[in-house]
Formats: sequence, C-alpha cells, structure tokens
Amino acid sequence: RAIRVGKWKLVAKEAKGLWELYDLESDRTELNNLAGKQPERVKKIAAMWHDFAERTKVLPWPKTKKYGYTRRPGVKSK
Repeated sequence: RAIRVGKWKLVAKEAKGLWELYDLESDRTELNNLAGKQPERVKKIAAMWHDFAERTKVLPWPKTKKYGYTRRPGVKSK
C-alpha cells in the first residue's frame, strides 16, 4: 500500500503493516519515518488511500481473513 501527496509518501509493506510516512523533499531515500511524529497527517493521508482503494474496487480484498483487511470505522459496505 502506498500513496504520495505532494512531498509526502505514505507506505505500508504488508496488508497489516503499519503506515510509514516520509518527507521526500528532505528524505529522498526514505530513512526517517515520521509517522510517530505526525499521526494526524498519517490518519488524513491513509483515509485518502482507503477512499481511493474502495472507489476503484481494490478493497475489500477477496479473502479478508488471509489479508487482514478491515473496513475503516464509519464506512458502510456497498
């Protein structure tokens, strides 16, 4: 999972992996994970990723137990 918004890149290495946040202007090699210092930015950008993934039918993944996908609170199934 990954999304880039301007200079910010949010990435998670696995379906259940924690989000990592990078400022690509000052950290092009993604060595300094800022997720712990900017949880509100992570939450906002992650919501953008989830909205896109649901709108384009990337989610829900077909085998939810295998991939561990759970819908964001407040998002209703279609």
